[in-house]
Amino acid sequence: MNNPDPPKSVKSQIVQMRRQSERVHSESPGDIQKTKEQLRNALRLLQLEADARLAESTQELLYHLANETADVLGWRQMFVLHRKGRKMRVRASSSVARIDPHAPIICWLEDTVATLENTEGIATSAAFSLPAYAPKNAQETSEYPFRHLMWVPLVTSRNIVYGGMLLARDTPWKPAHTSLAERVSATYVHAQSRLEGKRLARPSFRRNRALLWGAVTAMTVAMFIPVPLTVLAPATVVGRNAPAVTAPLDAIVSEIAIEPGDVVEQGDLLVTFEDTELRNALLIAEEDFAVAQAELARNLQASFVDPSASADVAVSQARLDLARAQRDLAYDRFEKVRLLAPIGGRVVIDNPTEWIGQPVVVGERIMSIADQEDLVIEMQLSVNDAIPLETGAKVRAFMDTNPLSPIGATLTQQGFAPALSEDGTLSFPLRADLTDHDTSLPRIGARGIAQIFGADHPLWYVLFRRPIVAIRQSLGI
Repeated sequence: MNNPDPPKSVKSQIVQMRRQSERVHSESPGDIQKTKEQLRNALRLLQLEADARLAESTQELLYHLANETADVLGWRQMFVLHRKGRKMRVRASSSVARIDPHAPIICWLEDTVATLENTEGIATSAAFSLPAYAPKNAQETSEYPFRHLMWVPLVTSRNIVYGGMLLARDTPWKPAHTSLAERVSATYVHAQSRLEGKRLARPSFRRNRALLWGAVTAMTVAMFIPVPLTVLAPATVVGRNAPAVTAPLDAIVSEIAIEPGDVVEQGDLLVTFEDTELRNALLIAEEDFAVAQAELARNLQASFVDPSASADVAVSQARLDLARAQRDLAYDRFEKVRLLAPIGGRVVIDNPTEWIGQPVVVGERIMSIADQEDLVIEMQLSVNDAIPLETGAKVRAFMDTNPLSPIGATLTQQGFAPALSEDGTLSFPLRADLTDHDTSLPRIGARGIAQIFGADHPLWYVLFRRPIVAIRQSLGI
C-alpha cells in the first residue's frame, strides 16, 4: 500500500525551513544560532512523525510514543492512556515494559485523569500543577516528584476522544509546549488509525460434515481433560538461614573488606570502623587508671604514718575500681572496630562503596552471610496471577544463568498478605525448598522465573480462567 502524502502543514514547514536557510548568511550570530535551533527542532519533529508511520503494531506505536518523544516535548515522565469502559486506563509508560494495573502510581494517575474528566473535561489539552485533580488523601499526591502535568487528548477524525497523553515535568508548561504536543498527538492518532483500520480477510473453507462433528466432539472432550493450573512468578535464590551482620557499636564505617558474593570463613575481616575517637578514649581511660593506682598507693603509705589517712584508702580503692571498669569498657569498644565474620558462607551485600563514611548505630544491619550449601527459592506471585496453592506444591525454577535446565523445588511457605515487591507490584511472598540435589546448585542471588503448579482442573477452566475473572470484575457478578 502506498504511503500517504505528508500533510500540508509538513510541506509548509519544509518551505519555511528552506526560506530560513536562505536568510542564514544575512543574519547576526545570535539570530543564526536561534535559526539553527529552530531547524533542529523541526527536523526532530519530522523524524518523529516519520518513525511513527513505520510502526507495525499498536503496541509498538504506543511504546514509541511513550519513550521517543522526550526530546521534542521536554517531558520527564510520560503516560499513554486509552479508554476502557467508562475510565481511562494506562496502556504505556516511559521506561516501563509492562504496566501493572494494580500498582499504586497507576491507580493514582487513572483517578487523577478521571477527576479531570468529570470536572473540566478531557476533550481539550489542559496543563495543571499538583495537587489539582489528584486524590487528596493519596500518598502519591504529595510525593510524586514531577509536580507539573499536561493532558493532551488523542482525538479521531470524528472528534471521538479514545485516549490521551499525560506528560509530567518539574517545571511549568508553556503554551508552545501545548501546541507542539497537540501536533505530536495528531501524528500518532493518524498512525494508529492506519494500523487498527486494517481488516484481515477471514479465510473461508469447507469441511466434511463428519470431520467437522468429529473435531467438535474431540475439542469438547478435550476441554474436560484434567490438567494442572500453573502460574509464573519471579524467583531469586537466597540462603535459608542467613544471619544478619550488624554494627556492634555507634561508629563510622571506614572500610568494607569484602565484595558481594565473596566466600568467607569464620573470623575473616568484614568491616573496619573509624577508630580515632575510640583509641583516644582508651588512652584516656588507661591514664585515669594509672592516676587512680598512684592515688591508692599514696594513701596506703600515708595511712602508716597518719591514722586519719586510712579513711581515704577506701575512697581511693573505689576510684581505682571505677577507673578499671572504664578502661575495660574502652578496651572492649576498641576491639570492636574490626568486625569479623561470625560464621562461614557467602556474603550478601548490595553496594559496599555506599557504606564507606556512613554512620551506623548499634544493631544496624550491614550485610548477611548465607550458607551456600543450604539454599531456597524466594518468589513474588502477583495478585493478578494468584491461585489456590497448597504446601508441598511442585515448583520448577528456570534461572537466567541456565534457562534450559529447570531446577525442581517444593513449596514450603506462602504469605497471605500481599506487599509491594521491588518492581512496585502487589505480590504474595512464597518460598520453596530445592529438591534436585543431583544438579549443581545455583549461586546466591541468581534470578529467574518459577513455574508453580496448583491443583488439577478441566482444560476449559485453565483456558478461560482469566476471561472469567475479567468478566466478573467488570460486571460485578
